[in-house]
Amino acid sequence: MAEQINKDHSLYMAHSNLWTLPQTDCIGIEQLKSIANAINNGSTDRLPSLLLIGAGKDFVAQCFANSINSTDIRICKYHHLECGTQSFNFFDYSMPYTAHIIEDLDRNKKIGEANLWKYLSLGACPHFFRGREPTIIHCNGIIILTAYHINHVSEPIAKATNNTIYLKPHSQDYYDKVVRQYLNFCGIEYKQNIVSHIISDKTGIRSVIQTVKTCLTILKSEQTNNLTTSLVKKAIRIEEHNNNIYNDEIPF
Repeated sequence: MAEQINKDHSLYMAHSNLWTLPQTDCIGIEQLKSIANAINNGSTDRLPSLLLIGAGKDFVAQCFANSINSTDIRICKYHHLECGTQSFNFFDYSMPYTAHIIEDLDRNKKIGEANLWKYLSLGACPHFFRGREPTIIHCNGIIILTAYHINHVSEPIAKATNNTIYLKPHSQDYYDKVVRQYLNFCGIEYKQNIVSHIISDKTGIRSVIQTVKTCLTILKSEQTNNLTTSLVKKAIRIEEHNNNIYNDEIPF
């Protein structure tokens, strides 16, 4: 029981890659598989940069990083990546096995855009601190950017990125497959109709996964791995209450 309950979101993320994703006809996923194969086979001279546009972008970014055996995965929201020490620390000690995932590029905060362009175009960026010589930080790993809409991404950043990948909107059938895969991985027992309650009225993969995560939290607190309809309804009530208080940022 305890072993299965301890299989949570972080473990699911760590074991997910492009080939474990539920089957889909998304061309973007196939393009990413080709790029991952080229990297793993040593067919590329240098690690490319990626811009992922569309549904499930952040989760797919982490799956891609796992697919190329990245053991140092760094994740930051774009509006947190400022010009100063934040971007300095984010890219410092970057290695070939490091994946730098920068999410939500279509946010309107562009204070770190110049530095990000340098990392994309030149592979390095000088950082200036008062009274000291500039410190040049090299990006030796891959950079993966994500955004919902390409029109909201800065043109210089989009042009500096090697590959722009478009991810198609998810269907209800895809939500169903994701939830079942997630619950099966965590060893959760459930009846077939439970999944329909979880994905009902959901408008995106973020809200679907958030509901599953809330269910897992409740299951842990009640020391059970049997997911029931009443528990799912309880999870949805908690989310509705939280949404009235703050807008939570979840990984994908």
